[in-house]
Amino acid sequence: MDIRETLTLFDQLIKKGQGRKVRKAIKIFMQKHKIPRKHIVDFANIARRVQLPHMALKMLNPIVRSKTPITPSVNNEELACYASCLSRIGAHGEAEKILNTINTKFNPEVLLYISFNYFFAWEYKKALPFLKKYRKSKNISKYQKTVCEVNLAASYIAEGSLDQAKELLETLLKSTKDSPLLHGNTLELCAQLYIHKNEYEKAKDSLLKAQNKLKNTQGLQSFYVKKWHAINQLLNSSIKTPSLVTRVLEVKKEAENRRNWETLRECDLYIAKATNDIELFNTLYFGTSFSKYKMKIKNFMPKKFKIYKDYMFCKESYKRVFDIQIGQELNSNIKLNPGGLLHKLFWVLVQDFYRPFRVGYLHAQIYPDEFYDSATSPDKISQLISRLRSWFLNYDLPLKIIVNYGVVQLKIISPYAICLTKNSSLPEPLTTQVQRLKKEFQHKSFRQIEAALKLQISPRSCADLLKMAQNEKLIAKQGYGKGSHYRTI
Repeated sequence: MDIRETLTLFDQLIKKGQGRKVRKAIKIFMQKHKIPRKHIVDFANIARRVQLPHMALKMLNPIVRSKTPITPSVNNEELACYASCLSRIGAHGEAEKILNTINTKFNPEVLLYISFNYFFAWEYKKALPFLKKYRKSKNISKYQKTVCEVNLAASYIAEGSLDQAKELLETLLKSTKDSPLLHGNTLELCAQLYIHKNEYEKAKDSLLKAQNKLKNTQGLQSFYVKKWHAINQLLNSSIKTPSLVTRVLEVKKEAENRRNWETLRECDLYIAKATNDIELFNTLYFGTSFSKYKMKIKNFMPKKFKIYKDYMFCKESYKRVFDIQIGQELNSNIKLNPGGLLHKLFWVLVQDFYRPFRVGYLHAQIYPDEFYDSATSPDKISQLISRLRSWFLNYDLPLKIIVNYGVVQLKIISPYAICLTKNSSLPEPLTTQVQRLKKEFQHKSFRQIEAALKLQISPRSCADLLKMAQNEKLIAKQGYGKGSHYRTI
């Protein structure tokens, strides 16, 4: 089979929902064949479509990030595919910069990639104008337009634009009849729409139809139907019995096995909603790195509930507490260099309890001014992880960094707590924070609570930070107890 025939076969299998077969086949094909330059982007796009972004980046990196001039020079299709894969591995900022350089008139797929870049952070409202523009493009196939419309309907539902979603889904139910995969996706979205409208029996009917339509497909589509079945049953019952919650927890366990991280988050959200669990709502809030999803959590919460100012990310009962914002264990001399690389990595790793972090995301957060390089960046992050592991070991911190399937997650393995602060931000060096106080107060004295408000950290974190600054002779303390004031030196 020649290259063109292989590409056609892979494309057809993907459209039939046989992506798993393609994942295996493309790995074998790439090992046995040397791909001509003109077809590299074609195979990279296949890899992208079957969730193999690292493979695609390795194919395209020598072209897109070549250190010497190449002939022919990189083209827009190669740039678009490369940026889309950067987005898939978490390097969203770099992906956005590349995508913004491409003329969407001649490369309309870029509009779709920009939308998907927003999807990752639950920013569906920002994605809407790009999806709408892509839908109107004259340079896309009927299939591509339908895929766009399915994503557009999902975005409408996520944003609560239910009337617009309903109108589009009615059209899709007719236009997708010849595609089991897209029709099944459409029926699943119909169920989500009905759940949002509290029409649970209609949701059940749509899910049963979707289940039947997707029975011969591979991948996550059938699993999503199972997920919404469990959630629908939980919400539809006036009595939230343990068995109904257990069904959602079973879906959550399967999602973990499938590494479908956002389903873990969604399961907890609907359990919290159904059971009015204030602790679980706060676990979701502090364990979510997306500001848009934090807003969703607040909207799901009863008005009588409040988000805590501080949250203890912990295992069992604990005596030791690490304040992540200042990088120091409370009542201890165990501390990191504030705002240093290890402190930043530690901080990032506790910002999400559900989704492990892709290496591309960690690289973008810790080295924001550097391009991601598929050859060197993973090793750079790996070395930093190794250093942080050694630091945990040296100070007997019961923390473990797990690297599995290209993602990184931090686990607490015995009684210990990490204190998280509401609205915290990536740690800055101690000198930078003192400079911010100096600029704000102009050498005038200030109280601890005033400094905490300006630095947007908790009073407890601020007390420790001011103590560290005094030890470094960057800040002087005046007075005692509640009458204490501080002044920058």
